[in-house]
Amino acid sequence: HITRALIDYMLWNHDDFCPILLDRLRPLVCEEELYTYKDNLLKGASLLILFKKCKDENLWEKALAELGSFKKDPLSYQIVNYCWKETTKNTLNPTIQKSVLSLAIELDALLEIIELLISLKADVNILRTGPSPFFIVFKKLLECKDSSKELLQNKMNLLLKSGACVNRSFFMGEEKEIKDHLKKLRIQSPHAPLLEAVIHNNLEMVNFLIAQGAYTLASDALCSALHLFTRKRGSIALIKALLTIDTNFNLPCILTGIPPLQTGIHLLARNDTIQGWKEIAELLCEKTDLNLRIQGATALDIAYGHNHTALVDILISKGAKNDQASTCQVQNPLIQAIISLSQAQSEETKKQTAEKIRKLAPREIEAKNFIIPMLTAINTLEIKAVELLLELGVPANLAFSEGIPDYGTFNSFLNFIIMSINLNKNSPHYSYIFEKMQPIISLLIQKGTPKERVNSEGKTPIEKARELGMSDLATYIDSCHSLKKESTLI
Repeated sequence: HITRALIDYMLWNHDDFCPILLDRLRPLVCEEELYTYKDNLLKGASLLILFKKCKDENLWEKALAELGSFKKDPLSYQIVNYCWKETTKNTLNPTIQKSVLSLAIELDALLEIIELLISLKADVNILRTGPSPFFIVFKKLLECKDSSKELLQNKMNLLLKSGACVNRSFFMGEEKEIKDHLKKLRIQSPHAPLLEAVIHNNLEMVNFLIAQGAYTLASDALCSALHLFTRKRGSIALIKALLTIDTNFNLPCILTGIPPLQTGIHLLARNDTIQGWKEIAELLCEKTDLNLRIQGATALDIAYGHNHTALVDILISKGAKNDQASTCQVQNPLIQAIISLSQAQSEETKKQTAEKIRKLAPREIEAKNFIIPMLTAINTLEIKAVELLLELGVPANLAFSEGIPDYGTFNSFLNFIIMSINLNKNSPHYSYIFEKMQPIISLLIQKGTPKERVNSEGKTPIEKARELGMSDLATYIDSCHSLKKESTLI
């Protein structure tokens, strides 16, 4: 029993489990039980070939007979819970984890096959990576346009009755062309039943999943619903349904690093001719923290940045704090010029915008209003703007104290960069942002931004980066050197 329990634990809890690992256990466990388990896993592996043959011949009698022969075996669960990593032709996803049950569903096996596997104690939630049996059948149902819809519905209901989890999520490598990046990025894209239902704009299935307790990737699902709505493909009903989920919608979307409210403000400000946009804005305000700062900006700051007075009025009426200092900074001509420089497409426009910054910056620098302009320049990833501000007199070694929720305080431009990159650590933009930040980091350190200055936690930027799991960033900062002695601004 100890041998069996140990192998069960390995099978259910280790993604890299394979039968070969069992040989290492031989000196420690009951050898007879070990070989029995190993033989059963080999029987499970043989089901792969059988199922694929039945699919090709469109005859499942042999599979039914084979599974039927396991009914009297008390250890049949060892056979039907066989898992493996299958090699694919997709270079972004070279392997994918599968189980006997997930393969049967993928191959459109008969309902009787699924019922037999479950009766033999096939675990419907055994897979920890890749699509689960429930996700596979759910996606097939979303995409089904023929008479097999009822059969898929029956399979889905059977899995749910057997304890299938609707909140399992996984990541798959995809190549996407991200606007303004001018190249395709390889990203790890999140997947979950709720998000898939929204992507397919299927309100009925969204409501069905919510009734089953779905909440995983709710922020991503809501952001997707907002994109659909502003493209005139989605509906207010879809957004309302998602907002009934009892979850924290202040959490950022994995793909963008921005919460639904900030995403919604950006989208609605650009698409305010769509009927019902005000209702959507009000609904978002009721489910989120209006004063949450993301990358230094609140939703109200974003609305001001878009010069959208109607959105500003809605946010203030719902409780957003009107920080006059922050508002003035957002509307500051220098800030607007820095943002415009990052968005300029032609060299001529860049040249004209840079000249505008040259004219505007001295007045702000003289008044010591240079923290937000420099933070803005860094946040836009526009090294030309950073170079200009440093050239015009912004001190690279500036000491200040700003706080960001879930990060702490930052007291230098270098610490701000670490905070900014950390916010995008799990987004597909991470590699792009890290690549664009490197010359900015190097420039700031060369001009005197200190690597040794500690924050309120007593940690240097390098220590903070390592603490946040960004050893590549810490190594890069450590490799940069100052071209001048550090001085302290009082």
